[in-house]
Formats: sequence, structure tokens, C-alpha cells
Amino acid sequence: MRVSLLFWVLPLALFAQPKPGDVFREYRYTSDMIVEFDAASKREDPKAKLRRSISQRERNLDIWDLEDATRAEIALEFWGGHPGTSGQALRVNGNAFHQIPQIEGTPTDPRCYFRTLPGTAIVPIPLSELKQGRNLFEFRAGSQVCHSIDWGIYKVYAFIVRVYYNETKARPNGRVQLAGGGSVIGDLPVFEAVAEGSPAAPGKTEFTPGPVRQVDFIAHYEDFNWTGDGKSRAWQYQTEQGELRQHVGSSTRAPYRVTWQNEWIPDQAQPVQVSARITSVHGITYMTPPATFTLRRGDRSVKMFGARDIPEVFGVRIGKTAKAPIDINVDPQKATAARLAISTWAGNHADAFGFNGQKIIDRVGKDDYYSYDLVPFDPAVLREGKNEFYVFSDTKEHTVEINWPGPAVLLEFKKGLTPVAGSPAFSEGPVFDAQGNFYFSHRDGITRLAPDGRTTFWVKDGAAGFHGHKILANGQHLVCAMKRSAVLRLKPDASEAAPPVTASDRGPIKEPNDIALDQHGGFYLTDPFGTRTEALGRVYYVDAKGRATVVLDDIKTPNGAAVAANGRYLYLAETGENRILRFPVLKPGHLGKRELFANLPDRPGHQAAPDGLLLDAQGNLLVAQIGRGKVIQLDPNGRFLREWDAGNYDASNLAFSPKNPNELYVTGSLEHRARSAGRVFRLELQGGKK
Repeated sequence: MRVSLLFWVLPLALFAQPKPGDVFREYRYTSDMIVEFDAASKREDPKAKLRRSISQRERNLDIWDLEDATRAEIALEFWGGHPGTSGQALRVNGNAFHQIPQIEGTPTDPRCYFRTLPGTAIVPIPLSELKQGRNLFEFRAGSQVCHSIDWGIYKVYAFIVRVYYNETKARPNGRVQLAGGGSVIGDLPVFEAVAEGSPAAPGKTEFTPGPVRQVDFIAHYEDFNWTGDGKSRAWQYQTEQGELRQHVGSSTRAPYRVTWQNEWIPDQAQPVQVSARITSVHGITYMTPPATFTLRRGDRSVKMFGARDIPEVFGVRIGKTAKAPIDINVDPQKATAARLAISTWAGNHADAFGFNGQKIIDRVGKDDYYSYDLVPFDPAVLREGKNEFYVFSDTKEHTVEINWPGPAVLLEFKKGLTPVAGSPAFSEGPVFDAQGNFYFSHRDGITRLAPDGRTTFWVKDGAAGFHGHKILANGQHLVCAMKRSAVLRLKPDASEAAPPVTASDRGPIKEPNDIALDQHGGFYLTDPFGTRTEALGRVYYVDAKGRATVVLDDIKTPNGAAVAANGRYLYLAETGENRILRFPVLKPGHLGKRELFANLPDRPGHQAAPDGLLLDAQGNLLVAQIGRGKVIQLDPNGRFLREWDAGNYDASNLAFSPKNPNELYVTGSLEHRARSAGRVFRLELQGGKK
């Protein structure tokens, strides 16, 4: 029988955690993981004995500055343990035990739910219980009040003792502002703090000036419940071993600027507040008054949908599946990308996470530890209305736990960008035939998308490694089969029209990648030639009779190619150098001296590089850039004009719509090509970022 709601547990403290205007110092305990086991448990198996042996130990932490102190609290990095574990409490210096606050919003006893609060389980402590010098901390656990296996247990991975001070405390000072000014933010805003250290304080324990050591930016807004406490609108942050995580960012050097990676926070109905925690070299922190901003994304929108009806013990093992509904009131098929936001414990023991019976990933998280993850997946598995999230595990190890308040779905929508088709992996080779059929290649073969929207396999072959694809004026298809070291020549029904191109005047072709047709019935063919790091890549010219001649042999990963409408230039994507080269065409198969046409924008840590190329009617070059998810437009002189979001993180290749020259079809993969589903997007070539 459950006890009354009035006596369940203490809710999360109303005045806990720092707020704007607070002055405080933090003392961190990170020496070991605290495991508390129910002392009254009758279990005698080896695991239970081990946990009992390491429970109820004293932990020591030195606190040396209580001068001008007004209050104190302990912030725990807390795993709630086995469901129903009661008596979760701590005490300081032998005083009375204080109950550890629990999560909010559960329909039944919160102790019966899986929960992890990473630095956000906060216990107010009377200041009188602390002393200057060494302090002793003890924890305890009780029996399970629900779902009992006589194994009451929980863990504290680290904790912070936070001491607050009055207005006489010498402290740093400052304020937050948007770099460049203003009160409207979009994606990736840059914030800065005007900060100064603490002044000298004659007669105080800390009497010398204290320059600024670090500035941590945090924001108050609505998001997935990264704090683990059940509240979606809050000051969003975590701690791990006492260090801030999931916050806006940190800076240790003036002008104290950070870029907020906020692309996946949902659209905000209310203003966003940003504050800075300015810490001096003496360890005194001041939380500045918040600066208020309005989030406006323009052509982009992110919507969040949370799960409902979360069960008390939302976990699985030994062949079990657990489910929860997520209602989506928009059409997910129009979304350009999706994320699963989820908090787990032992999530790495899972065998499948997914929606509506379709797996999106095998596992997330860690072994026997908590994890908060934002998992990319293809929104094609979702539907408007009710969706069913599920988790399955066959493990005989620890249960895969889904923490309260359960998972959420984040959907991205972009104006002018529409998904039109999907594939199981990275897609390439977009091309239209004379009848308006659209073809694209991927891991399993080549898909044909008919004008009426039906998709069928044109070629089903998972061993060919299809890439570039072009169609000659006579209807013959040229298809790069990279794994077969051949360019196939196929009829419209996919049967062989002519023998494949497999060799050149200088030996076998190795990895045919992309094709650029010229005006003489021939084509240029790129071949990385087995390396992505050395300048050994080749470019061939294949004449109308299928004879291949090496025209270049010193390119670092030659990739996309295009021939100017007047036939005067060959444009070449040198992927290994993130640049575009241009070669005068002296006559078919004969090139002049190379020219550096354009160096492309970089994205540190993401291996940004050009892939497919396409020329528009004005002679501008369009570049699909992997690693940045952009389509770049360069003028005939190689100058940057504008760029568009491509939809795919790894944008691979491009084709104009035969019905509308202002519509571009973009292939690639939603995330990194090695581990993501493929997508084809239709992009409206209007606007663009200049």
C-alpha cells in the first residue's frame, strides 16, 4: 500500500540553486562515488554484501570561508537508484538527517520512477551545521516502498557545498550582452560578459583584489528536461564532477565571449534570459542580472513533443520492450531533421530504440552510468498524431532505465526546404530523365522516384557502390560503380547498353566517383584512386567510344566535376583540400594549367569539403559541401555569392528540377555519411545567406 501523497518526499527546494544577484563559493567533493545501500536489507548475495560494505561511510570536505555567509546548500549529482528506495537523506557533522529532494510532476510517488539529477538535487543546509575547517558528511538509504526486491540503493557521483554571502562580501562584477548589441537572437548567438574582478577588502579574510578567473554563461528557457527534475522551463545546466555542463558556455579570457550552440533548443514562446556566473581567482562567484532576449530564427523552426503516460518503472532487460506515446500535431514528413532527446541509466545495455516499430539506433549512453543524449534520426519514421516510442533489451545485465520525464522528439522545419525521398544510407548521383523520373543512388542500389511520387528500385545491388550518375542525350545512363571499379552504361530499363568502362590508357580505373558530361559526347570522370590523404587522385576523359585517358593524376581526392556550358572550363572539387579548381579545356580531353577557383568555408571539427558541382544558367557554380550541410553559390570568378542550408549534414550532389530552374534537388545524409540515413531534399533557390 502506498503512503499518502502528503508524506511521499520533499519536492525540489523552492529557493535552491543560484539566482541572479547571488554571491557564493563552491566546495566540491569528487573523491569517490557514494553508494548507499539499505542497512536493513536481508539480502546476503555477494553483490549485496559488497554494496553494504561500502555504505554509511563518512566523507570529509574542508570549508574555510564562512565569513559573511547567509545560507548554504548541497547540490548532488544523484542517481535515484532502484525504484522505491526510501530514506534517501544526508547529514552534516552528526546533525539531523535532511531528506534528498525528488523529481516533480509524477502522477504517483516519484521514488517509483527512474531518475537522475545531475547536480540539480539540492538540499538546503542550516548554516549552523557547517564549520570552518573539516566537515563530515553521511548518507543513508532505506527500504523499497514500491517494486521491491529488497535492494534499496542509490548513488551520489559527486556533490557541491555551496555557501552564499551577503552584500558586504568582496565579489566580482559585470553584466551580459549580445556581442554587437541588440535584444534579438537567432541560432548560434555570441554572448559576452563585461566583467571585472573583486576589489581589495581590508580587514576581510580575502583582502587582496581578485581578478576574473572564469565566466560561465547559463540561460533560462524551455527545453527538454536536461536538469532531470521534471521542469522544462528553468535555468538549464548540469554538473559533472562539479563542472558545469549543458550550459551556454564558458570563457577564461577577456572579452569573455561564447557562442551558444542553440540550434536544437525549441522555439520559445517566452523571452530567453541569459546570466553570467563570474568567478574570481579567490573562488568567489557572482551571478549577474539576466539579460533578456527574443529568439527569432527566420526561415528555421524547431518544435518539441514530449512523451506522456510514462510508467513507474520505465526500463527493460531480458527480452522485454517498454513503450510510451508521443503526440505530434504537425506533419513530421515535412521536417528536415529530427532528434530524440533522452536521459538513460545503463542505456548502453539496450538493443533498440525506435518509433512505431522502426529502430533508429541500437543503444545510447553508457554502461551502469547516466547519460543525456540528443540522437539524430530520420523523421520519416514518425507520423502526425500518436507515435509510439519503444526501447528493447535482451541483456541479462542491469536494466536499461529511461529517466523521468521520459523522451522527447525535436523536429526541425526549414522554409524553402522539403524532404522528397529517403534511403537507408548516404545518397548520391541525383539525375532526371526526359520523362521526369528522378534517380538517386545509395548503399542498396539506385532508386527511381516517379513524377507521381512513387518510388521503386531501378537497380537493386548492394555490392556495386553506386555514386555519380548522368544520362546522355540518347537516354543511356552512365553510372559510377565504385566497388566494381567500373562506369556502367545502361539502358532506361537498367539492362546493359554497352560494355562498362573499367580501364584507361594507364591501367585500371580504381574508384570511379563522379561524371561531368561535355558537348562532344564524352565525359570527365573523377577517381580518388584509393587514397583520401595523398595527391594521387586521377581524372579521366572518356570519349564517345568509351576510351578513357588520364588527364590529371595529382589531385587530393578529386570528387565532383562540371563542364562550363560553353565547354571552356572544367571545374573540379578537390575534397582533400576543401577547394575548387578550374582548368581551361584546350580540346576534349586536353586541359590547360590549373587555377585555384575558390577556397571554401571551413567548419572546425567537421571535415568540411566540397562534393558535387553544378552550373546554373548564369554561369554560377553551385557546390554541395559535406560537413557543413550547405549549398554554396560562387560567381564565374569564384567569388562567394550566397549559401543555403542543404538539409543534409553531408550534402553530396545536386540536380536542377526539370520543371523549375529555381528548384534544386540535394542528395546526401542527415548526419555523417558513415552512420546516417540518406535523404533527398528539394531546395528553393531564393534568398540565401550572403
